[in-house]
Amino acid sequence: MKKVIALLSILILSACASDPSPSNSISAKTLDDYYKQTLTWTKCEGVFECAELTVPLDYTNPGGEAIQLALKKFPALNKSKKLGAIVVNPGGPGGSGVDYITYYDYQFSKNLYSSYDMVGFDPRGVMASAPVDCLSDSEMDDYLSSDSTPDNAAEISAFLKDSENFAKACVKNTGKTINFVSTIETAKDLDILRAALGETKLNYLGKSYGTELGAVYAHNFPTNVGKFVLDGAVDMSGGTNDLTLGQLRGFSVEFKRFAQYCAYGETDCSLGQSPEQVIQTVSTLMKSLDSAPLDTDQGRPLTEALAWTALIGPQYSPADAWDWLIMGLEDAVNGDGTTLMDIADWFNGRNQDGTYEDNLTEAYWAITCSDNGPSTQSPEELLSQYNKVDSLLGPMFAWSEGGCYNWTFDRGIDLSDVSAPTSAPIVVIGTTYDPATPDAWAKALAQQLQVGVYINFNGDGHTAYKSGSKCIDTLVDDYFISGVIPTANTSCEPNKPLI
Repeated sequence: MKKVIALLSILILSACASDPSPSNSISAKTLDDYYKQTLTWTKCEGVFECAELTVPLDYTNPGGEAIQLALKKFPALNKSKKLGAIVVNPGGPGGSGVDYITYYDYQFSKNLYSSYDMVGFDPRGVMASAPVDCLSDSEMDDYLSSDSTPDNAAEISAFLKDSENFAKACVKNTGKTINFVSTIETAKDLDILRAALGETKLNYLGKSYGTELGAVYAHNFPTNVGKFVLDGAVDMSGGTNDLTLGQLRGFSVEFKRFAQYCAYGETDCSLGQSPEQVIQTVSTLMKSLDSAPLDTDQGRPLTEALAWTALIGPQYSPADAWDWLIMGLEDAVNGDGTTLMDIADWFNGRNQDGTYEDNLTEAYWAITCSDNGPSTQSPEELLSQYNKVDSLLGPMFAWSEGGCYNWTFDRGIDLSDVSAPTSAPIVVIGTTYDPATPDAWAKALAQQLQVGVYINFNGDGHTAYKSGSKCIDTLVDDYFISGVIPTANTSCEPNKPLI
C-alpha cells in the first residue's frame, strides 16, 4: 500500500506463510498445451493438497516463457457425493488464495467444504506465483511509515519521489514478470485452472477484488461460468478517482459508526461522550502524530502513516477489531503508541522479527497500476474535492490516489465492459456499511453483468459471507449446493447488530 490505499480494496487475511511443493511443469508450444495439462496433487500441511499450474507468462506468445502458479486444496469431506471444485479468490489485488484456504473452516461453511473441493491459488505476481518483489523488509518499514499526508512543497516532493522509487524498484527487482500481472491475464489463468481441475464450468467465490477478477472472467469466458458468487463487489464502470471517492464515502460512514459504537456502545470508551467528540479526539491525535510520532514498545515510532493503517484496518472487520482499536486510541492519547503499532503491523502483515508474511503491498501496486495505468490527476488537484466529503479522512485518500502517478510503465487496460449476457446467473452481494466496496457498487456490478442477481447484507464490515449473517450464509450455500438462485434484492440482517 502507499500508504493506506492498498488497504482499501483488500479483504483482511489471517495469513500464514505456506510453501507448496512444485509438482507440475509442462513444455508448451501452444495455448492448447496448457489446457491439456494434468495437475499432480501432493499432500501438504496435513489435511491439504498442493500443486502447481503452468501458464504462459505472455498470452500473446504461449510458446515462450512459462510460469507456475501455486495451488492449495482442501478436499471435499464427502468424497462419494462431491459436487466438484470451487475456486476462491480472497481479494487484493495481492491476496493469497493459498493462505486463505488454510482457514477453510473459518472462511466457508462445513456444508460447503463437505460438498466441494475448496481450491485457492496465488495469482500471478502474488506470493508463491512468480511474485512481484520491490523492497527489502527494512525498506518496506520505511516506506509504510513515511509521510502519507504531505503538507508543504518539500514533503510533497519527498512523497512523489518515494512513490517513484518504489515503482522503479518493482521493475528492477521483479524483471519481465512485472509486465504480465494484469487482471485480464489472471482471468485467462483461471480458465486454464478450470480445465486442469477437470471442470466443464468454473465454480467461483470471489471477495472484494476477487469480484473484479470474477467479472472479467465472466465477460471473457461467459459459457464457462458455473456457479459464481461475487461478494463485496467492485463497480467496474468508474475510473480510479471514482473508486477512491466511493471508498472515502464508505469509510467516512463506517468511521462515524465506529464513533457511535465508541460513545454509546456497551464497551467502555474514554475517547468522547458523543460521536462528534470521539471524531474530534481522533482528529487531534492524528494531527499531533504528523509532527510528533509516539514511542512504542516495539522500538519503532508510531508515525501518522502507521496510525492511519491502524485506524483504517479495523473498519474491515469491526466485530473483531473495533474494541482493539478503542484500546489503541486510548493508549495513544495517553502517549503510548504500542497498541496502534500492533494493529498496523497486523494489518501490514509484519512479523515481530521484522519480516513480512506476504508481498501484498508490492503485488497490489503492480497489478493496480498495470490495469489502470498512471494516475491522470495529481493528489494536490484532488484535495479540495476529497476534503468536502470528509475533512479527517479526505487528505489521506487524496494522497493515496497518487499511487500510480509516477509508475514507470503505461499499460492501462480497459476493463469497464464486464457484460456477460450469455453467462449463467451470477450472485452479487453488497453490504450496507461496507467501507471498502460500498453497497451501491454491488448493485451497479449486477446490472453491468446483465445476469447479476443482487442480494444485500444489512450489516457492517467488508464482505458478507461468513461475516455474521446466517441468512447470507444459507443463501450462498443453497446456491452452490442445491442450485437455488436467491431472489433478487433479498436483504439479510446480521445475527447480532453492532450498533
